[in-house]
Amino acid sequence: QDLVPPEGTEFLIMRAVIITAYGGPENLVLEEVPAPVPRAGHVLVEVEATGLNFRDVIERRGGYPGQRRPPVRTGVEGAGTVTATAPGTTEPAVGDRVMWANAPGSHAELAEVPAAATLPVPAWLDPVDAAAVCSQGLTAHYLANSLGSIAPGDTALVWAAAGGVGRLLTQLLAAKGARVIAATSSEAKAQAARDAGAERAVLYPDVKAAVDEVTEGAGSR
Repeated sequence: QDLVPPEGTEFLIMRAVIITAYGGPENLVLEEVPAPVPRAGHVLVEVEATGLNFRDVIERRGGYPGQRRPPVRTGVEGAGTVTATAPGTTEPAVGDRVMWANAPGSHAELAEVPAAATLPVPAWLDPVDAAAVCSQGLTAHYLANSLGSIAPGDTALVWAAAGGVGRLLTQLLAAKGARVIAATSSEAKAQAARDAGAERAVLYPDVKAAVDEVTEGAGSR
């Protein structure tokens, strides 16, 4: 969102990816636009890396609920360094490295991000990895910790276990001591799931047999 800057100041100019019309990738253009001014409760972040997930494709095609009509900036997730904060916003502070999963307009050099929606980026985590893992990582964390209770020794079936969310979920469940049965579409993906900590990794047609074997018939009832 472009806002009028405080009196006596000028807009910063930045580059951002714009959807000019709903449709294919040919409707994405890189343009120079005014940078956002952080509103109350927001911070301005210099974007070092930004994510690209299926939501971005849906928005480009015009199929995401509630989205604005083009032209509109693309992207919702990323990682970078806070360069400015709105008055009264103290966390995160200027200079902090953060990542986020839902701030429209993130395919840009600068992004306005709700302060409460930022997560700190640890020193050991590269910004590219932070931008890539944030949205899928939050989803996997919710499934592993909030959707239900997983205790050591429990058995969990992870569908599409070699995908972004699936592989992270497999790692989280395995770290909690769960016995993970990973379902995938190819042997190469099955091996990736094993590498992520799955006890068993099978192709989709073999899921029921694997569940019956691991749970001694209890899991498929």
